[in-house]
Amino acid sequence: MLAYGSLMTAHGLGAEAALVLDAWPARVSGRRAFAKPALGRGLLAMDVVAPPRATLEARRDDAGDGFGAMLLWIDAGASAALARREGYSPACWARLLAAAGPRGLPALLLDLARGTGDDLLAYRRALRAVAGPLDQDAYHYVPHPVVTCAEPALAFVAPDPGQTGDPGRDSAKAACPALRPALLDRLDDEGPRALPGRFDPAAQAAYVERCLRAAAHGLDVGDLLGDGLRLDARTARLPAAERLEEERGALRALVAPLRDPRAYARRFPRAGLAATLTAPRWW
Repeated sequence: MLAYGSLMTAHGLGAEAALVLDAWPARVSGRRAFAKPALGRGLLAMDVVAPPRATLEARRDDAGDGFGAMLLWIDAGASAALARREGYSPACWARLLAAAGPRGLPALLLDLARGTGDDLLAYRRALRAVAGPLDQDAYHYVPHPVVTCAEPALAFVAPDPGQTGDPGRDSAKAACPALRPALLDRLDDEGPRALPGRFDPAAQAAYVERCLRAAAHGLDVGDLLGDGLRLDARTARLPAAERLEEERGALRALVAPLRDPRAYARRFPRAGLAATLTAPRWW
């Protein structure tokens, strides 16, 4: 599974961290932003912004264009908890797993995308045909295939209004007509505008921190700063360095192949070195 928001960190994974069998740094082509109303919380969650195709592309490194992310190896039999967390129907998830069989869900999703010419909306229609009817009011995230240099993966992407591929259910974004993708330089303004009367600044700040802790593992989160938060000699520092060390220790403790410090250092060679973070107000 490709994690590009709070799932990039042990603290963001929370209880679901126990499901992670292994992890690798990744670089994803495209853009992300705080661009989706979070399920049951007054904050904007992370989303891939305007993906041009159904299939995302990720490399198992953290260099080049795009944004930093993490590839997580999760046993399919335990994946329902993560799907539920992402607001995807457990019944739909179960039907997808059954249709995928032993080859795995990412392979099925990739076949659906290829069978529809990798067209975003046509893929989601095909996904709906396999997953069956949604037993929820709206779509929050839906699974998309991810091409990597090894086996395919999947990522959860939030559809824009009118782009779910399901004529009976729209996107959760449709309930927020003022919603615009925001980076950290505009999040204080865009959050209350998108979620009038229910935006929770403290919850948003906590979510941002869970995302930015990915810098502990050397993942590049500089793309989240926006135009108003430039990295330079004054701002390119790691505030609350003890929190980042705590994050490294937490991931190593939870993911068995990374418990050996040498194994972790080989897997995440930039851990502790990346000069990426944000304005002090988030810390």
